[in-house]
Amino acid sequence: MNSTGKSILIGTSNAVCRVLQQIRQVAPSDAPVLICGEKGSGRNLVAELIHQESNRRDRAFIKLRCCEMSANLLEQELFGHERGAIPGAVNGRKGWLETARGGTVFLDEIASLSPSVQIKLLRVLQEHEIERLGSSRALNVDIRFLAATQHPMEHLVRNQAFREDLWYRLTVFPIQIPPLRERKSDIPALVVHFLAKHAQTYGKTARNVSEPAMDLLVSHSWPGNVRELEECIERAILASDDDSIHIHHLSLSAQPDDDGNGQPLWNLGIVVSHVEREMITDALKSCAGNMTAAARKLGLTKRMMEVRIHKHGIELDHFKPHHALG
Repeated sequence: MNSTGKSILIGTSNAVCRVLQQIRQVAPSDAPVLICGEKGSGRNLVAELIHQESNRRDRAFIKLRCCEMSANLLEQELFGHERGAIPGAVNGRKGWLETARGGTVFLDEIASLSPSVQIKLLRVLQEHEIERLGSSRALNVDIRFLAATQHPMEHLVRNQAFREDLWYRLTVFPIQIPPLRERKSDIPALVVHFLAKHAQTYGKTARNVSEPAMDLLVSHSWPGNVRELEECIERAILASDDDSIHIHHLSLSAQPDDDGNGQPLWNLGIVVSHVEREMITDALKSCAGNMTAAARKLGLTKRMMEVRIHKHGIELDHFKPHHALG
Protein backbone atom coordinates (compact mmCIF):
# COMPACT_ATOMS: atom_id res chain seq x y z
CA MET A 1 0.00 0.00 0.00
CA ASN A 2 1.07 3.61 -0.49
CA SER A 3 0.80 6.49 1.98
CA THR A 4 -2.89 6.92 1.18
CA GLY A 5 -3.61 3.34 2.24
CA LYS A 6 -4.36 2.22 -1.31
CA SER A 7 -2.81 -0.90 -2.76
CA ILE A 8 -0.29 -0.42 -5.55
CA LEU A 9 1.29 -2.76 -8.10
CA ILE A 10 5.00 -1.95 -8.22
CA GLY A 11 7.01 -2.29 -11.40
CA THR A 12 7.55 -0.87 -14.86
CA SER A 13 8.18 -4.08 -16.79
CA ASN A 14 6.06 -4.84 -19.85
CA ALA A 15 4.40 -7.67 -17.92
CA VAL A 16 3.30 -5.38 -15.08
CA CYS A 17 2.19 -2.63 -17.47
CA ARG A 18 0.04 -5.19 -19.28
CA VAL A 19 -1.64 -6.26 -16.02
CA LEU A 20 -2.24 -2.63 -15.01
CA GLN A 21 -3.82 -1.94 -18.40
CA GLN A 22 -6.13 -4.94 -17.99
CA ILE A 23 -7.13 -3.74 -14.52
CA ARG A 24 -8.01 -0.30 -15.89
CA GLN A 25 -10.03 -1.90 -18.70
CA VAL A 26 -12.15 -4.21 -16.56
CA ALA A 27 -12.44 -2.40 -13.22
CA PRO A 28 -15.28 0.02 -14.15
CA SER A 29 -17.49 -2.86 -15.35
CA ASP A 30 -19.26 -5.52 -13.30
CA ALA A 31 -17.72 -8.35 -15.33
CA PRO A 32 -16.42 -11.34 -13.36
CA VAL A 33 -12.62 -11.62 -13.45
CA LEU A 34 -10.50 -14.75 -13.09
CA ILE A 35 -7.01 -13.90 -11.79
CA CYS A 36 -4.44 -16.60 -12.52
CA GLY A 37 -0.95 -16.77 -11.06
CA GLU A 38 1.47 -18.68 -8.90
CA LYS A 39 1.53 -18.51 -5.12
CA GLY A 40 2.86 -15.19 -3.90
CA SER A 41 2.60 -13.51 -7.30
CA GLY A 42 0.02 -10.93 -6.20
CA ARG A 43 -3.45 -12.35 -6.91
CA ASN A 44 -4.90 -10.66 -3.81
CA LEU A 45 -3.30 -7.36 -4.76
CA VAL A 46 -4.78 -7.43 -8.27
CA ALA A 47 -8.23 -8.19 -6.82
CA GLU A 48 -7.90 -5.24 -4.42
CA LEU A 49 -6.87 -2.93 -7.25
CA ILE A 50 -9.85 -3.96 -9.37
CA HIS A 51 -12.20 -3.23 -6.46
CA GLN A 52 -10.48 0.11 -5.72
CA GLU A 53 -10.88 1.24 -9.32
CA SER A 54 -14.47 0.01 -9.63
CA ASN A 55 -17.76 1.83 -9.08
CA ARG A 56 -18.21 -0.39 -5.99
CA ARG A 57 -15.09 0.93 -4.24
CA ASP A 58 -17.12 2.35 -1.35
CA ARG A 59 -19.04 -0.87 -0.77
CA ALA A 60 -18.07 -4.16 0.86
CA PHE A 61 -15.03 -6.11 -0.34
CA ILE A 62 -15.22 -9.69 0.95
CA LYS A 63 -12.21 -12.02 0.56
CA LEU A 64 -12.50 -15.77 1.09
CA ARG A 65 -9.81 -18.44 0.65
CA CYS A 66 -11.83 -21.42 -0.46
CA CYS A 67 -9.06 -23.92 0.29
CA GLU A 68 -8.99 -23.07 4.00
CA MET A 69 -12.50 -24.30 4.81
CA SER A 70 -14.35 -27.57 4.50
CA ALA A 71 -17.10 -27.75 1.89
CA ASN A 72 -19.85 -27.52 4.54
CA LEU A 73 -18.26 -24.61 6.38
CA LEU A 74 -17.62 -22.67 3.17
CA GLU A 75 -21.25 -23.16 2.13
CA GLN A 76 -22.43 -21.84 5.50
CA GLU A 77 -20.06 -18.87 5.29
CA LEU A 78 -21.17 -17.96 1.78
CA PHE A 79 -24.91 -18.45 2.03
CA GLY A 80 -25.70 -18.13 5.74
CA HIS A 81 -28.37 -20.21 7.43
CA GLU A 82 -31.77 -20.08 9.10
CA ARG A 83 -32.41 -20.97 12.72
CA GLY A 84 -32.09 -24.72 13.25
CA ALA A 85 -30.75 -25.37 9.74
CA ILE A 86 -27.45 -26.70 11.09
CA PRO A 87 -26.50 -28.21 14.47
CA GLY A 88 -26.25 -25.53 17.14
CA ALA A 89 -27.87 -22.79 15.04
CA VAL A 90 -30.17 -21.16 17.61
CA ASN A 91 -30.35 -18.04 15.44
CA GLY A 92 -30.29 -17.32 11.74
CA ARG A 93 -27.20 -15.69 10.25
CA LYS A 94 -26.38 -13.80 7.10
CA GLY A 95 -23.77 -15.28 4.80
CA TRP A 96 -21.00 -13.29 3.16
CA LEU A 97 -22.87 -13.13 -0.15
CA GLU A 98 -25.82 -11.47 1.55
CA THR A 99 -23.51 -9.14 3.48
CA ALA A 100 -21.70 -8.16 0.29
CA ARG A 101 -24.81 -6.86 -1.50
CA GLY A 102 -23.71 -4.02 -3.76
CA GLY A 103 -20.06 -4.84 -3.25
CA THR A 104 -17.40 -7.27 -4.43
CA VAL A 105 -16.67 -10.86 -3.43
CA PHE A 106 -13.20 -12.26 -4.06
CA LEU A 107 -12.94 -16.06 -4.03
CA ASP A 108 -9.32 -17.19 -3.88
CA GLU A 109 -8.33 -20.76 -4.84
CA ILE A 110 -11.62 -21.56 -6.55
CA ALA A 111 -10.24 -24.89 -7.76
CA SER A 112 -11.00 -26.26 -4.30
CA LEU A 113 -14.76 -25.48 -4.47
CA SER A 114 -16.91 -28.55 -3.82
CA PRO A 115 -19.47 -29.64 -6.45
CA SER A 116 -22.38 -28.52 -4.23
CA VAL A 117 -20.94 -25.03 -3.76
CA GLN A 118 -20.18 -24.80 -7.48
CA ILE A 119 -23.84 -25.45 -8.31
CA LYS A 120 -25.08 -22.82 -5.85
CA LEU A 121 -22.51 -20.29 -7.00
CA LEU A 122 -23.56 -20.81 -10.61
CA ARG A 123 -27.11 -19.90 -9.65
CA VAL A 124 -25.91 -16.69 -8.02
CA LEU A 125 -24.04 -15.71 -11.18
CA GLN A 126 -26.94 -16.61 -13.48
CA GLU A 127 -29.96 -15.45 -11.48
CA HIS A 128 -28.46 -13.04 -8.94
CA GLU A 129 -30.25 -14.89 -6.15
CA ILE A 130 -29.21 -16.74 -3.02
CA GLU A 131 -30.98 -18.88 -0.43
CA ARG A 132 -29.83 -19.28 3.14
CA LEU A 133 -29.35 -22.89 4.24
CA GLY A 134 -32.71 -24.17 5.52
CA SER A 135 -34.69 -21.53 3.64
CA SER A 136 -36.77 -21.69 0.48
CA ARG A 137 -36.95 -17.91 0.15
CA ALA A 138 -34.75 -16.43 -2.57
CA LEU A 139 -32.96 -13.16 -1.88
CA ASN A 140 -31.86 -10.86 -4.69
CA VAL A 141 -28.19 -9.92 -4.53
CA ASP A 142 -26.11 -7.52 -6.60
CA ILE A 143 -22.52 -8.74 -6.36
CA ARG A 144 -19.39 -8.37 -8.47
CA PHE A 145 -17.36 -11.60 -8.45
CA LEU A 146 -13.59 -11.87 -8.63
CA ALA A 147 -11.92 -15.27 -8.48
CA ALA A 148 -8.35 -16.52 -8.43
CA THR A 149 -6.45 -19.73 -8.90
CA GLN A 150 -2.92 -21.07 -9.18
CA HIS A 151 -4.13 -24.23 -10.92
CA PRO A 152 -4.67 -24.88 -14.66
CA MET A 153 -8.47 -24.65 -14.71
CA GLU A 154 -8.76 -26.03 -18.25
CA HIS A 155 -7.28 -29.30 -16.98
CA LEU A 156 -9.76 -29.44 -14.08
CA VAL A 157 -12.67 -28.76 -16.43
CA ARG A 158 -11.57 -31.47 -18.87
CA ASN A 159 -11.37 -33.93 -15.98
CA GLN A 160 -14.80 -32.82 -14.71
CA ALA A 161 -13.33 -31.64 -11.41
CA PHE A 162 -14.76 -28.18 -12.05
CA ARG A 163 -18.03 -27.26 -13.78
CA GLU A 164 -17.48 -25.95 -17.29
CA ASP A 165 -20.49 -23.62 -17.14
CA LEU A 166 -19.27 -22.05 -13.89
CA TRP A 167 -15.76 -21.68 -15.29
CA TYR A 168 -17.13 -19.81 -18.32
CA ARG A 169 -19.14 -17.53 -16.04
CA LEU A 170 -16.09 -16.68 -13.93
CA THR A 171 -13.72 -16.27 -16.87
CA VAL A 172 -15.41 -13.39 -18.64
CA PHE A 173 -12.17 -11.43 -18.27
CA PRO A 174 -9.03 -13.45 -17.37
CA ILE A 175 -5.88 -11.79 -16.03
CA GLN A 176 -2.61 -13.73 -15.93
CA ILE A 177 -0.07 -12.47 -13.38
CA PRO A 178 3.54 -13.19 -14.38
CA PRO A 179 5.86 -14.84 -11.86
CA LEU A 180 8.63 -12.66 -10.47
CA ARG A 181 11.31 -14.59 -12.39
CA GLU A 182 9.72 -13.29 -15.62
CA ARG A 183 9.88 -9.64 -14.55
CA LYS A 184 13.25 -9.37 -12.83
CA SER A 185 13.65 -5.74 -13.92
CA ASP A 186 11.02 -4.91 -11.26
CA ILE A 187 13.03 -6.44 -8.40
CA PRO A 188 15.09 -3.31 -7.50
CA ALA A 189 11.92 -1.19 -7.19
CA LEU A 190 10.23 -3.89 -5.11
CA VAL A 191 13.28 -4.14 -2.85
CA VAL A 192 13.31 -0.36 -2.27
CA HIS A 193 9.58 -0.44 -1.47
CA PHE A 194 9.84 -3.32 1.01
CA LEU A 195 12.98 -1.83 2.55
CA ALA A 196 11.21 1.46 3.32
CA LYS A 197 8.08 -0.32 4.54
CA HIS A 198 9.73 -2.70 7.00
CA ALA A 199 12.53 -0.38 8.15
CA GLN A 200 9.84 2.00 9.34
CA THR A 201 7.86 -0.82 10.96
CA TYR A 202 10.83 -2.09 12.96
CA GLY A 203 12.48 1.27 13.61
CA LYS A 204 15.62 0.27 11.69
CA THR A 205 18.03 2.60 9.89
CA ALA A 206 18.62 0.33 6.86
CA ARG A 207 17.71 2.34 3.78
CA ASN A 208 20.13 0.95 1.17
CA VAL A 209 21.08 -2.36 -0.42
CA SER A 210 24.69 -3.00 -1.40
CA GLU A 211 25.33 -3.57 -5.09
CA PRO A 212 26.43 -7.21 -4.64
CA ALA A 213 23.38 -7.92 -2.47
CA MET A 214 21.10 -6.42 -5.11
CA ASP A 215 22.85 -8.47 -7.80
CA LEU A 216 22.14 -11.62 -5.80
CA LEU A 217 18.50 -10.65 -5.26
CA VAL A 218 18.04 -10.07 -8.98
CA SER A 219 19.73 -13.35 -9.90
CA HIS A 220 17.55 -15.44 -7.57
CA SER A 221 14.66 -17.34 -9.19
CA TRP A 222 12.12 -16.52 -6.41
CA PRO A 223 9.96 -19.66 -6.41
CA GLY A 224 7.75 -17.93 -3.82
CA ASN A 225 7.48 -14.82 -6.01
CA VAL A 226 6.89 -11.33 -4.57
CA ARG A 227 5.76 -12.69 -1.20
CA GLU A 228 9.08 -14.54 -0.79
CA LEU A 229 11.04 -11.42 -1.78
CA GLU A 230 9.22 -9.31 0.82
CA GLU A 231 9.84 -11.88 3.55
CA CYS A 232 13.52 -12.00 2.58
CA ILE A 233 13.85 -8.21 2.87
CA GLU A 234 11.97 -8.20 6.17
CA ARG A 235 14.38 -10.79 7.64
CA ALA A 236 17.37 -8.86 6.29
CA ILE A 237 16.19 -5.65 7.96
CA LEU A 238 15.82 -7.44 11.29
CA ALA A 239 19.36 -8.84 10.91
CA SER A 240 20.95 -5.54 9.84
CA ASP A 241 22.85 -3.30 12.26
CA ASP A 242 23.64 -0.33 10.02
CA ASP A 243 22.07 1.64 7.17
CA SER A 244 22.64 -1.02 4.49
CA ILE A 245 21.58 -4.54 3.62
CA HIS A 246 24.52 -6.78 2.71
CA ILE A 247 24.77 -10.30 1.31
CA HIS A 248 25.26 -11.86 4.73
CA HIS A 249 21.88 -10.44 5.78
CA LEU A 250 20.08 -12.33 3.02
CA SER A 251 18.49 -15.71 3.57
CA LEU A 252 17.42 -17.18 0.24
CA SER A 253 15.43 -20.34 -0.34
CA ALA A 254 16.90 -23.22 -2.27
CA GLN A 255 16.29 -23.09 -5.99
CA PRO A 256 16.85 -25.44 -8.95
CA ASP A 257 20.42 -26.12 -10.09
CA ASP A 258 19.71 -24.62 -13.52
CA ASP A 259 17.26 -22.43 -15.38
CA GLY A 260 15.89 -25.26 -17.51
CA ASN A 261 18.47 -24.70 -20.23
CA GLY A 262 21.37 -26.23 -18.35
CA GLN A 263 22.68 -22.86 -17.11
CA PRO A 264 23.36 -22.64 -13.36
CA LEU A 265 21.25 -20.04 -11.55
CA TRP A 266 23.67 -19.60 -8.67
CA ASN A 267 25.91 -21.79 -6.58
CA LEU A 268 28.56 -21.50 -3.87
CA GLY A 269 31.12 -20.06 -6.29
CA ILE A 270 28.74 -17.33 -7.40
CA VAL A 271 27.79 -16.43 -3.82
CA VAL A 272 31.48 -16.31 -2.77
CA SER A 273 32.21 -14.06 -5.74
CA HIS A 274 29.37 -11.73 -4.70
CA VAL A 275 30.66 -11.60 -1.12
CA GLU A 276 34.22 -10.91 -2.29
CA ARG A 277 33.04 -8.07 -4.52
CA GLU A 278 30.99 -6.59 -1.71
CA MET A 279 33.92 -6.66 0.74
CA ILE A 280 36.22 -5.02 -1.81
CA THR A 281 33.75 -2.25 -2.66
CA ASP A 282 33.06 -1.61 1.05
CA ALA A 283 36.81 -1.36 1.72
CA LEU A 284 37.33 1.02 -1.19
CA LYS A 285 34.44 3.19 0.00
CA SER A 286 35.86 3.43 3.51
CA CYS A 287 39.32 4.24 2.10
CA ALA A 288 38.03 6.81 -0.43
CA GLY A 289 39.29 4.74 -3.35
CA ASN A 290 42.83 4.28 -1.99
CA MET A 291 43.59 0.79 -3.29
CA THR A 292 46.69 0.27 -1.11
CA ALA A 293 44.84 1.19 2.08
CA ALA A 294 41.84 -0.95 1.09
CA ALA A 295 44.12 -3.92 0.36
CA ARG A 296 45.77 -3.53 3.77
CA LYS A 297 42.34 -3.44 5.41
CA LEU A 298 41.41 -6.73 3.72
CA GLY A 299 44.75 -8.38 4.42
CA LEU A 300 45.70 -8.52 0.74
CA THR A 301 48.81 -7.49 -1.14
CA LYS A 302 48.52 -4.66 -3.62
CA ARG A 303 48.94 -7.14 -6.49
CA MET A 304 46.21 -9.45 -5.14
CA MET A 305 43.91 -6.43 -4.79
CA GLU A 306 44.60 -5.35 -8.39
CA VAL A 307 43.73 -8.84 -9.67
CA ARG A 308 40.44 -8.91 -7.78
CA ILE A 309 39.47 -5.39 -8.81
CA HIS A 310 40.09 -6.33 -12.44
CA LYS A 311 38.13 -9.60 -12.06
CA HIS A 312 35.08 -7.81 -10.73
CA GLY A 313 35.30 -4.88 -13.14
CA ILE A 314 35.42 -2.36 -10.30
CA GLU A 315 36.17 1.27 -11.26
CA LEU A 316 38.43 2.93 -8.68
CA ASP A 317 37.40 6.42 -9.76
CA HIS A 318 33.89 5.64 -8.55
CA PHE A 319 35.15 5.70 -4.94
CA LYS A 320 37.53 8.66 -5.09
CA PRO A 321 36.35 12.09 -3.89
CA HIS A 322 35.91 14.59 -6.71
CA HIS A 323 37.46 18.01 -6.21
CA ALA A 324 36.30 21.12 -8.01
CA LEU A 325 38.79 22.53 -10.52
CA GLY A 326 40.20 26.05 -10.41
